[in-house]
Amino acid sequence: MILSNSSLRRASRPSATAFTLVELLVVIAIIGILVALLLPAVQAAREAARRSQCVNGQKQLALAVMNYESATGRFPACYGGFNFGAGQRSSIASRREDETGVGWILEVLPYLEESGLYDQFAEANVFEGFFQQGNASGLGLKRPEARQLVQTELKMLQCPSDQSVIGLSEEQAQWSGIPVSMLSYKGNAGNPIHVFQGNDLMPEFPHNTDYDRYKGYSGAPAPGVFYYASYLSPTKFKHITDGTSNTMMLGEDVAEQNKHSATFYSNTNYCSTVVPLNYFADPPGSFAWYEESGFRSLHPGGANFAWCDGSVSFINEGIDHDVYQRLSTRGGDEVVEKP
Repeated sequence: MILSNSSLRRASRPSATAFTLVELLVVIAIIGILVALLLPAVQAAREAARRSQCVNGQKQLALAVMNYESATGRFPACYGGFNFGAGQRSSIASRREDETGVGWILEVLPYLEESGLYDQFAEANVFEGFFQQGNASGLGLKRPEARQLVQTELKMLQCPSDQSVIGLSEEQAQWSGIPVSMLSYKGNAGNPIHVFQGNDLMPEFPHNTDYDRYKGYSGAPAPGVFYYASYLSPTKFKHITDGTSNTMMLGEDVAEQNKHSATFYSNTNYCSTVVPLNYFADPPGSFAWYEESGFRSLHPGGANFAWCDGSVSFINEGIDHDVYQRLSTRGGDEVVEKP
């Protein structure tokens, strides 16, 4: 029998092969291993970028504060407004009209290239009249004319690692039911561990009832740079006797952990070192100031801080609590070096 050329060509062709199930599973496993190896690196790179953006935001804010101080001779101030009891308000009764609730963030807006927003707040008369806690409308920052303005989000004040700071909140302290924007970067109020009363959740920290002193109503300001009624005794660079490079100016916070995070309000524009760095309350979001208003972040291992010389550095969450507190005081004469 004679085979045709076409038959010979068909016979000489190799038979087609396919992946077996085992081979397919091996390939899938290899791909899975590669993804598992690469994913942490990708996530780390993204977090590094977010952390760098956070540093830039704090540098920008710190520079605005320094320029404000250079122009006015004092640091931007907070203007009270929280509705304390009669005894705690007696020392400022004559200054009631100054308790507008305006926070220091609002004062530095022109130095953040937000002069237009500042002018809108001024046109709404937020710098006049007493802010009343719990009122749907009031004076100062609670004026109805400012209702839309307090919803303004400033991305430069929001840490990109914290998604909870994005959007509006109706659960902020003294703003219940009123939507407001939130911020991540807050002023340093120092180490006021001696002022808290009823501190049942953290009994290991000393406290007493000298609340007026911390708020600034007793004539003696808080030991940090920013505090609730700092308009009564504003901080100046000459007060920072511990050295500007060793004194915290700003730190970061996590919005979902602290219902004191409204962007423009005086009682939510600062944190303290009363609790350790990266202390997360459980459950989060109560209104217990002493456990909420500490510095914290979602950056792995610590948080970024701006210093009074304008620099920004990362502090490890394992820092000794005493050292951490000393770095937050502006004139405690402590011997400590910035980590």
